[in-house]
Amino acid sequence: MNKQLLLLLIMFLPFMASANITAANQTKTFEVESPNKKLSPYTGMSRDHWKQAAEYLLGCAFQYVDNIKDPFDLPKQEGKSYPRNANDVPTARMEELCRTMFLAGPLLKEEPNLTLNGVKVADYYRYQIASFLDPQSPVYVPEKKGRGHGGQKLVELGGLAVSLLMAPEVFWHPLPQDTRDKLAAVFKTYAEGGTIDMNWRFFNQCLLSFLHKEGYQVNTKYLEELMRANLKAYVGDGWYHDSPLFDYYSMWAFQMYGPLWAESFGKKYYPAEAEQYMKNLSDITKQYPYMFGRDGKIQMWGRSITYRMGAAIPLALTGMLNSPDIDYGWMRRICSGAILQFLQNPNFIAEDGLPNLGFYDHFEDCLQHYSCRGSVFWMAKLFLALYMPADNPFWTTRETEGAWAKMKKKAPHNVYSEKTKILISDHAALGMAEFRNVFTRNSGFYYGLENYNRLAYNSSLPWQTDGKNGEVAMSYVVEGADGKWLKINSYNGEGLNDAGWFCRTAEMENDKSVTIDLTEKVTANGVVRADIVKTNAPRKIRMGFYALPELDMPIVTKESKVDGKKAITIDNGHYALTTVLADGWDGIEVVRCKDLHPEADNSIVVNLTATVNGQKELKSQLIMKKSKRK
Repeated sequence: MNKQLLLLLIMFLPFMASANITAANQTKTFEVESPNKKLSPYTGMSRDHWKQAAEYLLGCAFQYVDNIKDPFDLPKQEGKSYPRNANDVPTARMEELCRTMFLAGPLLKEEPNLTLNGVKVADYYRYQIASFLDPQSPVYVPEKKGRGHGGQKLVELGGLAVSLLMAPEVFWHPLPQDTRDKLAAVFKTYAEGGTIDMNWRFFNQCLLSFLHKEGYQVNTKYLEELMRANLKAYVGDGWYHDSPLFDYYSMWAFQMYGPLWAESFGKKYYPAEAEQYMKNLSDITKQYPYMFGRDGKIQMWGRSITYRMGAAIPLALTGMLNSPDIDYGWMRRICSGAILQFLQNPNFIAEDGLPNLGFYDHFEDCLQHYSCRGSVFWMAKLFLALYMPADNPFWTTRETEGAWAKMKKKAPHNVYSEKTKILISDHAALGMAEFRNVFTRNSGFYYGLENYNRLAYNSSLPWQTDGKNGEVAMSYVVEGADGKWLKINSYNGEGLNDAGWFCRTAEMENDKSVTIDLTEKVTANGVVRADIVKTNAPRKIRMGFYALPELDMPIVTKESKVDGKKAITIDNGHYALTTVLADGWDGIEVVRCKDLHPEADNSIVVNLTATVNGQKELKSQLIMKKSKRK
């Protein structure tokens, strides 16, 4: 063997070894070993299985750690996520550290000597936290200067504060006193600095509370302002308003941080506010559980959806209420189902052994620029439920299907909140949960995108991106003057009326000359639409219902008649969706799509087409069924 070849082998041996570990991890999805069907007849998941799932996810990150001095340095996925330059790297590493602590904390409280990839996990986190003080460390956290907020570092320190409040004996008390004092001084500069008037207030609130609990002097007046501002954001029916709208941040931020703060700090120091946070949590069962499918699947909705099953955490935290009025068997069935939705999906883990940035597979269209590879580990928010003891009713109550077991199959089960104008419709025969909502044009940059602007969202049929050529699924698009297709930018309207129709007015991005009065009635297996489009000049209009991904068999299409109207059915072997061409539309067509769907490279959607000049009513119908193909 010549010297040059030998040198190349020596250089690349570490990478080859890493690739072997990655390949082994990548091909194995999470398995529920020895399922407990007596306690959990639907998922088989007990509390022990939750711990195994948490260790499975934490192990994904620790495959990139060789010793306690080795900071997380998870590989970036191509696309809009950060780090985008060298200055972003320290923050990304800090994010990877703090977010994985949501997995490590509950595990270490019960297994202090936990070791992953040959590394003692508790020693690792304590060493890395202490390294925040070292200017030469890749995770160095300098003191924040000035009144402004601390940016992403504030976010991660806020998350860290939750772990420190819940498990101080694991992460904080073993550190030398001098180290703790110096860290506290740094943390205080972020805690007492500015914030953003939304869920970010909790990051300051949790930091201030942790420092106060540990005996450090803090600005308690500011702490009180923050906790009360967060409470003031509560609207009702389990929902907080995250300035400027409702989304999962109401759940994995307000309805998570609030109760955990109350349990770990507030009940002792601010009992009145703590009681209010817990009362708001108790409202969660009024509507939110119905947003999950019968199998516990979450909806693909809103920004930061790469946090995935983290959306279920408030349902688990209801265990802290210990209320006889809560069906804990249903709450756990939902939460366990949400875990399995992702951990048992073959595309969830990428080739590098880490969860993909996306929903299932890597999917750029649902991501935001503020995410890095470690961001995915905020899905671990759901595993904070493991801080509840094994005898908590959330863990000991036998699984049930809750309200689903009593739903009628011949009608939708609608749960409406007048306070939020969110309509949830459960389809008992299909096991699907759908919802519709309203949001305004001033809701910000993210909210005119598919994450928010679909006509409806579905637990079994995730949204598809609009295409450049007018391909559209569960929405309208309008051709602009420049030939580009414009998306819906906002919805305004009354919501659900007394006749059972959900009414909104849609406006298009960058073009107020087109409005669409949307009127729809949910049926047992679909929806009937009677929309009115208003334009001031001839405009091409397209509308589509849900798209179907091509999964394990080719999608077939079929033309037919429904009540004398032309219809097209698309069937992917899992679901069969029929679009009925009713009054007003000019045409109907099957559209084959590429790289627009989160579940598959190829997908199909049926689009209705029309040209409108002035005002025109457009009627249509969607019929959803389970496929009979095998």
